Amino acid sequence: MHVLQITPQLPWPPDNGGRMALYQLVRQIGRHHKLTLLSFCQEDPRDGIPELAPFCDNIVTVEDHTGSVFSLLDSISSERPLAMSRFHSRAVAKRAADLCEQREIDLVHFDHLHTAAYIRALPPQIPTILRQHNVESRILARYAETAAHRLLRPLVRSQARAVARYEGTSCARFDRCLAVTPVDAAQLRELSPSANIDVLPDGVDTDYFQPDPGYAPEDQRVVTTGDYSWGPTRDGLLFLCREVWPEVRQRRPEARLTIVGRNIPEEVIRGADQKGLDIAGYVEDVRPEILRGTLFIAPTRVGSGIRIKILEAMALGRPVVATTIGAEGIAAVDGHDLRIADTHTELAGAIEELLDDRDGREKMAAAALELVRNQYAWDALGDQLANLYAEVREEKRANG
Repeated sequence: MHVLQITPQLPWPPDNGGRMALYQLVRQIGRHHKLTLLSFCQEDPRDGIPELAPFCDNIVTVEDHTGSVFSLLDSISSERPLAMSRFHSRAVAKRAADLCEQREIDLVHFDHLHTAAYIRALPPQIPTILRQHNVESRILARYAETAAHRLLRPLVRSQARAVARYEGTSCARFDRCLAVTPVDAAQLRELSPSANIDVLPDGVDTDYFQPDPGYAPEDQRVVTTGDYSWGPTRDGLLFLCREVWPEVRQRRPEARLTIVGRNIPEEVIRGADQKGLDIAGYVEDVRPEILRGTLFIAPTRVGSGIRIKILEAMALGRPVVATTIGAEGIAAVDGHDLRIADTHTELAGAIEELLDDRDGREKMAAAALELVRNQYAWDALGDQLANLYAEVREEKRANG
């Protein structure tokens, strides 16, 4: 089968959860099928193309020339909300149509709601799948309640409603919509009752992320990772550093928190050492930093989908503390596979309990590792995706 995959960004480098998921999908689609990749690019693609080429028969990139003014005008003149107009490009639509005509495409895989509008450029007989990595309207709704400045909340709530309407109509246009969690699938079914929705979770490369006995965890060290240019991740870090970590340090001043990722807020960096913070910043390989920690924390307050960084920490054999939203979508049991806590006091308490309980940490890490290997290994998920492609193609043929 020849698959055309359309992505809202080039899946390289895989240095945050969004690009990692796209990269792994490219690997898995390319493992089973002939793959043409069409990516909307905000950055120079020359470094990424050689890395993706082994999995692709053809890679086509379209440079992003849009901006906030163009997005606003598109939002006013179309059904697309402002958050989706940012990714509208006539050039991408034309390339998608041309590729379907020229390369005998058998199925088109769309990643993220941001690419959904391009279905209108395609011949109606081609099978289509939309992979919803998040429920975008749910992220905005949570952001309005949790993180947005109070003066902006009416605007954010309005955008959340607009995106919800757009999400509902968009999902119904595809032959199949793939959510990454049962929670997301239930929300999408509410928004789009006529859509055909399945669940295929995000996963982790368990060959790349695996325990390494060469790294002994440093006593009293906690680690968190993320791309802090993403608003929800930034919000979680600020919550951790403003409210949770000071409470931990009050009772154990020797504890250290390593922060890994790009665009760490200046507020966090300023006076970091005195606050018990070690700023690792952006690293090409997060594994050594996670492995140096006694435990991993995911303080997410705003989000949807799956936190891939939790799966990575589990695959590396490190116990995890997460919020309810952070752990959402992962089939983990609180107290067995990870610890779930939400308020700053609960999170601080969970961190301290695990720092003091080596036996409990080891049992939890072992259970989480087994969970990840059994349910979230990418190769097994890639096999499921290949089966879904065949099913959708046959259904399309049968229905004419």
